Amino acid sequence: MIQEDGSWDSASIREATGLINFLEDEEFNFFLDFFARIMPLIEMFYNILQKKVTTMVLVKEYLCKFCDNIRNIRNEISNSPADGSVMCDLSKKRKRSVNKNACVIECCDIIIQQAEERFGKTEHLQCFNLVDPATFSDMKCTFPGDLCDSCEKYYPFIEAGKLKNELRIVYSSEEFKNINYVSALYSFLIENNLQDTFSETVKMSNIVLTTPVATAESERCFSTLKRVKTYLRNKMGQDRLNALAVLTIEKEYIANIVNFNERVITKFAEQKNRRAEFLYK
Repeated sequence: MIQEDGSWDSASIREATGLINFLEDEEFNFFLDFFARIMPLIEMFYNILQKKVTTMVLVKEYLCKFCDNIRNIRNEISNSPADGSVMCDLSKKRKRSVNKNACVIECCDIIIQQAEERFGKTEHLQCFNLVDPATFSDMKCTFPGDLCDSCEKYYPFIEAGKLKNELRIVYSSEEFKNINYVSALYSFLIENNLQDTFSETVKMSNIVLTTPVATAESERCFSTLKRVKTYLRNKMGQDRLNALAVLTIEKEYIANIVNFNERVITKFAEQKNRRAEFLYK
């Protein structure tokens, strides 16, 4: 506890007094309690969106839970008795009174509206699970006929009947069991000249690979570039910057390459003759 006994400087005393006034203020504590209740919910929903393995089915599930939790907070506040009003400064000459409960209710409504507008319309994105290799085993047991029909609704250029026949072969064939990504599935079909045989599957794969589902991946790439291109590397060329960015973003893939560091060193040493001997035979 700071006491004005001369042992503390005046600046520390003023700042401590200001903090005490904030903590004793009823309006500050009211809104502090409100944000302490909603911020953990927002952080949990944000972490789900940032995951690389997030699917739109999972996003929709967590979106419903998030909106329900915000509505519960809103209902608790709206059903609680009004606890007075706060004075909001509009100018030096006049002030107006605003009910704190009404402010919080409006804030909850805005959060729910923005969340549903940004992430609620995802029905057409559920069709992506049809060509997701991670779901092939489940789709084989329970074939998603309704999901194939919805593809024709959202993407009229896809023939639902032909897509069903192609996917039945894909789900049951042993050749597709070792495929882990949609990009690998698409490459497999193209490399084996199966784009005519599995034409609708190729179309669906093209849609999945070219549709930006979320901004998390692009934001993650921009964060990587900030770490790579520091003020000490301002004169870095574009080719080197691209290479370092790829190495940083795909570090998990590179970590699985056998003797990657040794192979890079050998490649560097063999590029041209150097004064120092990097290779010893």
